Amino acid sequence: MPARIQAQPQASSGATFSSSVISRAGQERTTARVRAAGDYVDEAEDVAKRQGGDRDEDYTQFGPTNVGLHRVDMLLRFEDGWSALEAAGGLEPEALAGLSRERQAGHHVAMARASLLTRRKGDAAEALLEAAKLAPEEVVGRPDTVNLVKDVVGVTTNPGPGLRALAKRCGLRA
Repeated sequence: MPARIQAQPQASSGATFSSSVISRAGQERTTARVRAAGDYVDEAEDVAKRQGGDRDEDYTQFGPTNVGLHRVDMLLRFEDGWSALEAAGGLEPEALAGLSRERQAGHHVAMARASLLTRRKGDAAEALLEAAKLAPEEVVGRPDTVNLVKDVVGVTTNPGPGLRALAKRCGLRA
């Protein structure tokens, strides 16, 4: 378990925990690694709460909202779509709306991944379309997201015109 931060909370300390989460979640899934990644998110959440809100000191965008997004990302890296959707449900809509368009789009892409993992194809398509509306480059310019669009189109019996148009913008057949 990571050492607790006793000093005055700082965004850079919390951002370090958030980076540790991503590192842990990028490794092979084991019970110990899942627990360790969760512990790091919990530590970052503690720092964020003591900080008192979302801030952008040193361009970290660190705060409770970003920690929540990291929790969702960690759960998705471990392919736990149900828990990711549950964690995302705890995020404040107003706080999400205050993030950059790119960060909001990234969250919608994450929701599309979680929705696809939980077989909610319509929700996955809607989330991708919203991401593309907010920041098109976050969808068509990222190979992982283009592959997600391909997967959603592939499992959707009748992709609507919006999803088909997005697939074409991604260079895919729809």
